[in-house]
Amino acid sequence: MNTQHLINILEGKGFTVREAEGGSELVIACPLCFSEKDKLYINAGSGLWTCFLCGEKGHLRNLLIKVCEKTVNEAFELERELLGGTRMRKRPLVPRPAPPSEVKFPEEFIPIDESSFSARGTSMAQEYCESRGVFQDMAQVMGMGYCLTGLYAWRDIIPVVTQGALRTFVARTWIPDEQKKVLMPPGSQAERALFGYDKRAVERAFWNELI
Repeated sequence: MNTQHLINILEGKGFTVREAEGGSELVIACPLCFSEKDKLYINAGSGLWTCFLCGEKGHLRNLLIKVCEKTVNEAFELERELLGGTRMRKRPLVPRPAPPSEVKFPEEFIPIDESSFSARGTSMAQEYCESRGVFQDMAQVMGMGYCLTGLYAWRDIIPVVTQGALRTFVARTWIPDEQKKVLMPPGSQAERALFGYDKRAVERAFWNELI
């Protein structure tokens, strides 16, 4: 991971960043528990983080959204930049380059976390996810969310990420009598972007069950 880039992002938000464990971890004060103590530790290799004061934790994209206050689309782009020189290039998700895509989450997109799942009107979104075996921690890792208004209202949003970039998303309704169960954004290239994905039988079975 591009650690210096992450440090620049954190310092740009006003955090004082110090290194620990020989530079393998970055430490800042946690803005989520409003503490001035340096208790939020970030793994400099993966971006996984945890606050040992309030207990909040998550992955790199979650850090960019919650701690650095980036939008979902900004977080996706920054995550790709931060990981682009290491893990994502060495272990691409598919065996050939995916086609270009300018797909972005809808403005009404709400990322799933503990607070959003407890918000009014989201119980059916949570029930649908859990009925498919997807609980909050897994949904956060997958970058899932939902919409309550707009074109994709009352739908869980399931991102399809290929080689570190958002190529399309699946908007699955949780309303039982909705005629169109699944929507995708205009211009998405889901079939081409998922070329070779059938070789990963476990992941494919999971997505089919979820959708």
